Amino acid sequence: MKTGKISKREGLSEKNRQILEKTVNEMLHGNRNTCARGVLISGYAGSGKTYLIEGFLSDLSSRVPVLILRHFSSQKNVPYAGFRNGLSNFLSQIYSKLKEDEFKDFSKKLLEELGSDYVLALDYFPELSIISEINPLPNQFLIPKVENQVYPILSKIFSFISDFFSEPLFLFTDNLQWMDSPGANFLSFLLTELKTDMLIWIGEQRTTFDQSAVSKNILDSLSFEKQHIFRLNIKELYFGQTKAYIEDQLEGKCDSQLVETCHRLCQGDFFLLQLIVENLKNSSLLFLKDGLLYGEISQINKAFEGLNKQNILNIHMGRLTQDAQRLVNFVACAGSISKELVFKWLGEDQKDFDELLAQCESFGLLTLQEEKVNVTQMHLAELVYQGIDADELVSNHYQLAKLYHNRYFELEESEDIVHSANHLNKALPAVLRLKEERLAAEINYKAGVVAKKQKQIEQAKEFFKICNIHLGNCKWEEVSDLTWNSFVQLARAEYELGEYDFAEIHLDFLLERFFSFEKRIDPYLLKIVINSHLGRYRKAFQILKESLNELGFQIPQTKHRLHQELDQLKKHLDNQEKAKFVPQRTSFTIKNNHVLNLLYVGGMALHHTSDLMMTWASMNIILMSDKLGTPSAVKAIGYVSYARMLIISGEISRGFEHGKIGLSINQELGDLNLRCRVYGVFAFYIKTWKDPFADSFSLLQSGMEAGKRSGDYIGQYILSTHLLNLRFLSGGPLSEVIDQDFQNLYPENELTYYITHYQKSLIDYLMGRDTIFSIPRIQGSSFAAQLTVQEEKFYRFYVWAKYYFLFGFYKLAEKAASEADQNRKLQEGSPLVPANLFIRFLSITQCWYSYDAEQQKRHIQVLDEILNSFSLWSKSSPLNYLKIYCLLQAEMSRILGNQSEASKAYRQTLKLIDQDYFMEGVTKELFAKHYLTLNINSKKVHSLILESVEAFSNWGAVAKSNQLLQQYQAFLNHVDLDWDIDIETIQQELSSDLEVTSLIRKLMVLLLRFSGSSGVVVKLQKERDNVLTSSSLSLLNNSEKLDYPESLILYAHKTKNLLQVDDIDQEMPSIELDRLKERNVKSFLILPINITGYLSMVIYLENCFKKNWYSKNLLKWIKITSNQGAIILENAMIHEQTIQLNNDITNEMYEKQRLAKIIQQQSNDHLKDLMEIQDKERNRIASDLHDSLGSMLSTVRLKLNGLYEQVEKNGAFSESTSHKDTLVMLDESIEELRRIAHHMAPASLKKFGLKVTLDSFVEKINSSGILNIDLQILGFSKRVFEKVEISIFRICQELLQNTIKHSQATHATLQLIKHIDRVNILMEDNGKGMDMNQIVHGLGFMTIQSKTKLLGGTFEVDSYPNRGTTIIIDIPLKAE
Repeated sequence: MKTGKISKREGLSEKNRQILEKTVNEMLHGNRNTCARGVLISGYAGSGKTYLIEGFLSDLSSRVPVLILRHFSSQKNVPYAGFRNGLSNFLSQIYSKLKEDEFKDFSKKLLEELGSDYVLALDYFPELSIISEINPLPNQFLIPKVENQVYPILSKIFSFISDFFSEPLFLFTDNLQWMDSPGANFLSFLLTELKTDMLIWIGEQRTTFDQSAVSKNILDSLSFEKQHIFRLNIKELYFGQTKAYIEDQLEGKCDSQLVETCHRLCQGDFFLLQLIVENLKNSSLLFLKDGLLYGEISQINKAFEGLNKQNILNIHMGRLTQDAQRLVNFVACAGSISKELVFKWLGEDQKDFDELLAQCESFGLLTLQEEKVNVTQMHLAELVYQGIDADELVSNHYQLAKLYHNRYFELEESEDIVHSANHLNKALPAVLRLKEERLAAEINYKAGVVAKKQKQIEQAKEFFKICNIHLGNCKWEEVSDLTWNSFVQLARAEYELGEYDFAEIHLDFLLERFFSFEKRIDPYLLKIVINSHLGRYRKAFQILKESLNELGFQIPQTKHRLHQELDQLKKHLDNQEKAKFVPQRTSFTIKNNHVLNLLYVGGMALHHTSDLMMTWASMNIILMSDKLGTPSAVKAIGYVSYARMLIISGEISRGFEHGKIGLSINQELGDLNLRCRVYGVFAFYIKTWKDPFADSFSLLQSGMEAGKRSGDYIGQYILSTHLLNLRFLSGGPLSEVIDQDFQNLYPENELTYYITHYQKSLIDYLMGRDTIFSIPRIQGSSFAAQLTVQEEKFYRFYVWAKYYFLFGFYKLAEKAASEADQNRKLQEGSPLVPANLFIRFLSITQCWYSYDAEQQKRHIQVLDEILNSFSLWSKSSPLNYLKIYCLLQAEMSRILGNQSEASKAYRQTLKLIDQDYFMEGVTKELFAKHYLTLNINSKKVHSLILESVEAFSNWGAVAKSNQLLQQYQAFLNHVDLDWDIDIETIQQELSSDLEVTSLIRKLMVLLLRFSGSSGVVVKLQKERDNVLTSSSLSLLNNSEKLDYPESLILYAHKTKNLLQVDDIDQEMPSIELDRLKERNVKSFLILPINITGYLSMVIYLENCFKKNWYSKNLLKWIKITSNQGAIILENAMIHEQTIQLNNDITNEMYEKQRLAKIIQQQSNDHLKDLMEIQDKERNRIASDLHDSLGSMLSTVRLKLNGLYEQVEKNGAFSESTSHKDTLVMLDESIEELRRIAHHMAPASLKKFGLKVTLDSFVEKINSSGILNIDLQILGFSKRVFEKVEISIFRICQELLQNTIKHSQATHATLQLIKHIDRVNILMEDNGKGMDMNQIVHGLGFMTIQSKTKLLGGTFEVDSYPNRGTTIIIDIPLKAE
């Protein structure tokens, strides 16, 4: 190790490292109930905090899991940003570090841990998708729980990581000061729930103060839970920080010697540096020379040598009396305090007050200004405050709290109760000692109410939170009402701050503890609001359902029941309307009122569940909301909601009348709370079916103002989107549409914020604010209703359809509009539905001649349906829909061949247009194309195109105006205009999808636009293949198919040469050119493009308007566009091929797996059959040998022996050795036969079981002296199944025989243990062992493995040369 001089900073760094290590060790090995829950390191920017922590963690990262949460100022308001980034990086790291099977095991176990909650966890941490090969879709049939379970669910992830790695998870939070509130709340939850054996937290914050707001909240939460965080403050400045501060304060560059001197004198202490610089500013010790500040170094050293905080404190405080010192300390705790309160603190002794204040003023410590007592300098106040003894500090804050509280009761000044709460919260030990928790709770509650009225929501939240913590230490029966009020207020504050999960958790707390519905209604209502705000309509519906059930009011559970109730409600409502009076409902109760409020607040959840459910709710509201003849405010909501349902069903006039009733009820009652919603529904969904869109603007603006005043932020936002949509639809200047300010209204977490975002993206593009149009895909919550997801699709496809239509991508526009129409359920009754159908109709007619007969037949049905709808709408609201109906009629007449009728309808449409620049632009563009196709009245066409450009310009759609000028540049004779075309724009236009057919069509549209051509053909050809794709597109709506010069295109393709004809009349006559002349083609070019070695493309462009059109500059952009298109097309083809290949490979793998399973099963069945046959055959042979041959040999022996006796008796036989040997051999044969028979199928196994049979078998081996075997059999008091028993015996036989044959062992151990569900076999010997890398399994090993595998068991061998062999076999015991 290198040694040398260590700088002060390095020394301090090492010291801090040791402190950190010591603290973490105590957390790991100390008492987990008393040790710190984490470490928080604070310091100035650049003080080395992160370097210290990361250095410490890098030494641990190989042994323990480390998860780093990084935070950035730009993500301060992004919920869970640090957690999401940290978890993403952590999962990526372990994916790289772990082996494939290990990561699969990690993923599998984490998924099992989360279970069905995985989908909800994905809502918060989408990065978790890495652990699942298939991203699960939200289960629409899984009923959400009413309680908010997000924190317990998410904490499972962190406890699992600790369990999986068998080590505590080290969680490092960087830049804590920039952590988002939801993330900070979740971190507090983790620190409270997970002990240090599972989670070690190390935080870092950059601050010039003692703590940031985020860390304060975390520390306060833990302190009230009687837990603490170890604080490590790095206050030392390094040289660069000192230099930056001095130059900033002195406002100029400083000489390095001056900076070094100041840095040395302050000893890295920021407070001392402040003091030195302040004194230097007011001295003559600095001078300017050559643009640098210099100092009188010797005099500066003399003035500040030996300076430290204690000296400064002694200089200022040492000459004061003890009472005066107490006064300075008291004022330092107060910060700034009125003379009156200081006077009361001193016992209202005027003489004492005057003397002490005069003494403090004379030494420059305190000052009296405008009846306020203050410490003279801020840094001095900080120094005094830091030097106050802890007990005195608590005492001062407690006394200050009492003084402010007493004055609050006297004067009722709201600021006093806030000051009282702030000081009391700094005097917690005194509050606990004096058992004044209830008083502290009451003071904090009042302070919270004051702060909320002053719109200080963050401060209010903290007061309510502390109030609740104090209430937890009080007797429940004494503080239950205050607890309810405080928790409700806290939840509302958290909701306003966007801390939705914490708000819901606190509401769940109330629902768990209060059982009176008077106390439950507000938590239920706010929970419904929160979940509706987040687009979690399925959960909101479940909460609504449960809350209504508690009131004895049930939502229909089946469609049949729903239709029955709807019929009954409709009859009641019809009877009431016919009677023309409001019935007296004296039976109205408080419960009825609660039901009405729940139905109103849950309206969005009902609507997103079913439109019929919304009709049911609206009729119930109308019929239930009469109280003694006086309608309630909620009744207005019922009427406008029911009116919308009537309009959807086609009863427009009746729906309009019902809507007006709702509007008048709200206005008569002067109700502001619900006005936002009433006006919104009426203005957007009802009024637009009778009156011009513009008539709804003022009503929507009034509703937005009411929402602002009543605090209905969601309603205010929704009305803003309605206003944006109507302004957009009305065709007025886009600048008026985009002027709306949504910045303070975006509920960023709400799925439906796409309503604004998608539209604004298109408007920005049209106005030229963005050069590229794109909209993101918004992912809904797992609790989002199916209709909510459909609504997002409607908006997304509707906006894309409008974009595609405006810029000539008609087939893509039709496809997008069709998708939108299929998802329009929630938009029924909205003016956006007709707007989308309008786009769809025109997109079909503009592509009419590209469809084949079958396609035209299908599309004509769609066109008829749309035309019939607009016929109805044009009668109910002619100012909105009659002009559209006329334009659709013109297009229908055109495609049906009635050209004169079409022209008449176009002219009629133009007469109806009034200040609708969008409709004017579209109509004149289509009218111009119609005339251009007929090749008549070129002057009129010229005029119509320019008027269309002007209309779109007046609308504010710069991009659309430019597109038209580009598209018709040849016809308008705009030669070589300097268009703002760039490669990025071309790439963006083409790269929005990877479908080859779609890309070719986009490329053709762009080529037509950029080149000003009237027709285009794109041919793609693979090497050695015929033409792969041939597509054509004409600017004109010709009924004839585009007839292009096929032979010339082939020639250009083969020669790879550009073919350009500037004046077709100057060319030699030919059949193909004559056909082009018949279509009035003036010039054309054929451009071959080589994409790759195997793929090529040919572009054909023609112009019917202009000779010599394709200039050098234009050709350049045609080539650029074609080449970019070719590259993207190639990628698309590769993508398609890759997908196809992946599908083929996947199918092949599935097939192989299927076949492998079949083969494996067949193999197992075959092996099983073989072994059964083998066992049966062994038994048969053993039986035959024993019963037949054995008997025969025994008989032979008896006969021989009898013969011997007979001969011996008769004296005719003489004994010989041969005869005796024969008898011995016969005896041995019989014994061997018995041994073989017993070996093949020991009778004792069947008769006495495994234990007895193995004992006998081993005993014979031991008695032979070949091998000494120690047999241990445990747990076999009950016998296992016969087949298993036979297999185990055979396995043991083979094991012992292998050992005898191959191991050269002298001793072996055979151990059998029977557990409940399995049998373990262990075989060990002291033989020669083997090299596992070179092992060659013989027949014996293979037999053992086969038998084990057949039983579903595992077979493991552990052996080394000269170290013996261990074999472990595990066999599961299954039911028969």
